[in-house]
Amino acid sequence: MINQVSVYRQPPVLSGCRQRKTI
Repeated sequence: MINQVSVYRQPPVLSGCRQRKTI
């Protein structure tokens, strides 16, 4: 869960954010 929060806090440049971009 902490990983998800980290991705949201960071810019969309991370690949992880790209996957969660659908949300």
